Amino acid sequence: MKYSTFCWHYEDLMLPSIHYSHWGKPKLWYGWPESHRENFERAVKDKCSLLFKKDPNILFDVITMISPAYLQSQGVKVYKTLQRPGEFILTFPGSYHSGFSTGLNIGEAVNFTTKTWFPYGMKCQNIYRMSRERIPVFPIEWILIQNIRNLGKTNIDKEVLIRIRDSFKSYLTDELKNRKALESKIKAFYPKD
Repeated sequence: MKYSTFCWHYEDLMLPSIHYSHWGKPKLWYGWPESHRENFERAVKDKCSLLFKKDPNILFDVITMISPAYLQSQGVKVYKTLQRPGEFILTFPGSYHSGFSTGLNIGEAVNFTTKTWFPYGMKCQNIYRMSRERIPVFPIEWILIQNIRNLGKTNIDKEVLIRIRDSFKSYLTDELKNRKALESKIKAFYPKD
Protein backbone atom coordinates (compact mmCIF):
# COMPACT_ATOMS: atom_id res chain seq x y z
CA MET A 1 0.00 0.00 0.00
CA LYS A 2 1.16 3.50 -0.74
CA TYR A 3 2.88 5.16 2.23
CA SER A 4 2.72 2.02 4.40
CA THR A 5 5.31 2.68 7.08
CA PHE A 6 7.63 0.74 9.30
CA CYS A 7 8.42 2.82 12.36
CA TRP A 8 11.82 3.26 14.00
CA HIS A 9 13.13 0.01 15.43
CA TYR A 10 16.06 -2.34 15.57
CA GLU A 11 15.53 -6.04 15.00
CA ASP A 12 14.71 -8.41 17.84
CA LEU A 13 17.84 -9.21 19.87
CA MET A 14 19.68 -6.70 17.67
CA LEU A 15 19.92 -9.35 14.96
CA PRO A 16 21.09 -8.30 11.51
CA SER A 17 18.50 -8.68 8.77
CA ILE A 18 18.28 -8.83 5.02
CA HIS A 19 15.31 -7.51 3.04
CA TYR A 20 14.60 -8.34 -0.60
CA SER A 21 12.15 -6.51 -2.87
CA HIS A 22 10.53 -8.90 -5.36
CA TRP A 23 8.20 -6.59 -7.20
CA GLY A 24 6.41 -3.25 -7.23
CA LYS A 25 7.11 0.30 -6.18
CA PRO A 26 10.25 1.24 -4.23
CA LYS A 27 10.64 1.49 -0.45
CA LEU A 28 12.34 4.49 1.09
CA TRP A 29 14.62 3.48 3.99
CA TYR A 30 16.24 5.56 6.74
CA GLY A 31 18.84 4.24 9.15
CA TRP A 32 22.11 4.83 10.96
CA PRO A 33 24.89 2.83 12.53
CA GLU A 34 24.50 1.24 15.96
CA SER A 35 27.11 3.70 17.23
CA HIS A 36 24.39 6.41 16.98
CA ARG A 37 21.77 4.35 18.88
CA GLU A 38 22.13 6.30 22.12
CA ASN A 39 22.02 9.66 20.29
CA PHE A 40 18.86 8.52 18.51
CA GLU A 41 17.19 7.36 21.73
CA ARG A 42 18.07 10.63 23.49
CA ALA A 43 16.71 12.72 20.58
CA VAL A 44 13.46 10.72 20.48
CA LYS A 45 13.05 10.96 24.26
CA ASP A 46 13.53 14.74 24.06
CA LYS A 47 11.03 15.07 21.21
CA CYS A 48 8.43 12.71 22.71
CA SER A 49 9.01 13.32 26.41
CA LEU A 50 5.31 13.08 27.34
CA LEU A 51 5.00 9.69 25.62
CA PHE A 52 8.15 8.42 27.37
CA LYS A 53 6.78 9.54 30.75
CA LYS A 54 3.71 7.43 30.08
CA ASP A 55 5.68 4.45 28.69
CA PRO A 56 9.50 4.51 29.03
CA ASN A 57 9.74 1.50 26.71
CA ILE A 58 7.72 2.99 23.85
CA LEU A 59 10.47 2.31 21.28
CA PHE A 60 9.94 -1.44 21.80
CA ASP A 61 6.38 -1.05 20.48
CA VAL A 62 7.54 0.01 16.98
CA ILE A 63 5.02 2.87 16.85
CA THR A 64 7.32 5.91 16.84
CA MET A 65 8.00 8.04 13.77
CA ILE A 66 10.29 11.06 14.02
CA SER A 67 11.41 13.19 11.11
CA PRO A 68 14.90 12.26 9.88
CA ALA A 69 15.61 16.00 9.49
CA TYR A 70 14.89 16.53 13.20
CA LEU A 71 17.17 13.62 14.11
CA GLN A 72 19.98 15.06 11.98
CA SER A 73 19.55 18.41 13.74
CA GLN A 74 20.12 16.53 17.02
CA GLY A 75 23.44 15.03 15.89
CA VAL A 76 22.17 11.66 14.66
CA LYS A 77 23.86 10.66 11.41
CA VAL A 78 20.96 9.55 9.19
CA TYR A 79 21.38 7.58 5.96
CA LYS A 80 18.69 7.26 3.28
CA THR A 81 18.27 4.87 0.37
CA LEU A 82 15.60 3.84 -2.09
CA GLN A 83 15.09 0.08 -2.50
CA ARG A 84 13.87 -0.99 -5.93
CA PRO A 85 12.70 -4.46 -7.04
CA GLY A 86 15.58 -6.91 -7.28
CA GLU A 87 17.58 -5.10 -4.60
CA PHE A 88 18.61 -6.14 -1.09
CA ILE A 89 18.80 -4.02 2.06
CA LEU A 90 20.98 -5.20 4.92
CA THR A 91 20.46 -3.90 8.46
CA PHE A 92 23.29 -4.25 10.95
CA PRO A 93 23.02 -5.37 14.59
CA GLY A 94 21.43 -2.75 16.85
CA SER A 95 20.89 -0.23 14.05
CA TYR A 96 17.57 1.60 14.11
CA HIS A 97 15.82 1.87 10.77
CA SER A 98 12.46 2.95 9.40
CA GLY A 99 10.81 3.87 6.14
CA PHE A 100 7.78 3.59 3.95
CA SER A 101 6.54 2.08 0.71
CA THR A 102 5.96 4.45 -2.20
CA GLY A 103 3.28 2.11 -3.56
CA LEU A 104 2.24 -1.51 -3.79
CA ASN A 105 5.17 -3.92 -3.52
CA ILE A 106 6.10 -7.45 -2.46
CA GLY A 107 9.14 -8.11 -0.34
CA GLU A 108 10.44 -10.46 2.28
CA ALA A 109 12.91 -10.28 5.14
CA VAL A 110 14.80 -12.61 7.43
CA ASN A 111 16.98 -12.22 10.50
CA PHE A 112 20.24 -14.14 10.83
CA THR A 113 23.32 -14.33 13.01
CA THR A 114 26.99 -13.85 12.24
CA LYS A 115 30.08 -14.66 14.26
CA THR A 116 30.25 -11.05 15.44
CA TRP A 117 26.61 -10.90 16.63
CA PHE A 118 26.82 -12.52 20.12
CA PRO A 119 27.95 -9.36 22.00
CA TYR A 120 25.01 -7.44 20.49
CA GLY A 121 22.62 -10.20 21.44
CA MET A 122 23.91 -10.26 25.02
CA LYS A 123 23.64 -6.44 25.23
CA CYS A 124 20.08 -6.53 23.90
CA GLN A 125 19.07 -9.35 26.25
CA ASN A 126 20.23 -7.14 29.15
CA ILE A 127 18.23 -4.19 27.80
CA TYR A 128 15.14 -6.42 27.63
CA ARG A 129 15.72 -7.70 31.17
CA MET A 130 16.08 -4.18 32.56
CA SER A 131 12.88 -3.04 30.86
CA ARG A 132 10.96 -6.19 31.92
CA GLU A 133 8.68 -5.49 28.96
CA ARG A 134 10.19 -7.12 25.91
CA ILE A 135 10.42 -10.87 25.46
CA PRO A 136 12.67 -11.89 22.56
CA VAL A 137 11.57 -14.23 19.78
CA PHE A 138 14.01 -16.78 21.21
CA PRO A 139 16.24 -16.62 24.28
CA ILE A 140 19.85 -15.89 23.42
CA GLU A 141 20.81 -18.64 25.87
CA TRP A 142 19.11 -21.15 23.58
CA ILE A 143 21.21 -20.25 20.54
CA LEU A 144 24.33 -20.17 22.69
CA ILE A 145 23.66 -23.65 24.11
CA GLN A 146 22.76 -25.01 20.65
CA ASN A 147 26.10 -23.77 19.32
CA ILE A 148 27.91 -25.49 22.20
CA ARG A 149 25.93 -28.74 21.80
CA ASN A 150 26.73 -28.91 18.09
CA LEU A 151 30.42 -27.98 18.20
CA GLY A 152 31.44 -31.37 16.81
CA LYS A 153 29.04 -31.08 13.87
CA THR A 154 30.18 -27.70 12.58
CA ASN A 155 33.39 -26.16 11.34
CA ILE A 156 33.91 -23.20 13.66
CA ASP A 157 37.08 -21.15 13.65
CA LYS A 158 39.01 -20.19 16.78
CA GLU A 159 37.63 -16.63 16.84
CA VAL A 160 34.04 -17.89 16.97
CA LEU A 161 34.90 -20.49 19.62
CA ILE A 162 36.38 -17.74 21.78
CA ARG A 163 33.23 -15.60 21.32
CA ILE A 164 31.01 -18.56 22.25
CA ARG A 165 33.16 -19.32 25.30
CA ASP A 166 33.19 -15.70 26.47
CA SER A 167 29.44 -15.30 25.89
CA PHE A 168 28.73 -18.53 27.78
CA LYS A 169 30.97 -17.41 30.68
CA SER A 170 29.07 -14.12 30.86
CA TYR A 171 25.72 -15.93 30.72
CA LEU A 172 26.78 -18.46 33.38
CA THR A 173 28.14 -15.73 35.70
CA ASP A 174 24.87 -13.77 35.42
CA GLU A 175 22.79 -16.91 35.96
CA LEU A 176 24.69 -17.90 39.11
CA LYS A 177 24.53 -14.33 40.47
CA ASN A 178 20.76 -14.19 39.86
CA ARG A 179 20.22 -17.60 41.49
CA LYS A 180 22.18 -16.50 44.56
CA ALA A 181 20.15 -13.27 44.80
CA LEU A 182 16.90 -15.22 44.51
CA GLU A 183 18.03 -17.71 47.15
CA SER A 184 18.87 -14.81 49.52
CA LYS A 185 15.42 -13.29 48.99
CA ILE A 186 13.71 -16.61 49.64
CA LYS A 187 15.75 -17.16 52.84
CA ALA A 188 14.93 -13.63 54.02
CA PHE A 189 11.24 -14.15 53.33
CA TYR A 190 11.10 -17.65 54.87
CA PRO A 191 13.60 -17.63 57.78
CA LYS A 192 14.30 -20.94 59.47
CA ASP A 193 12.34 -21.62 62.68
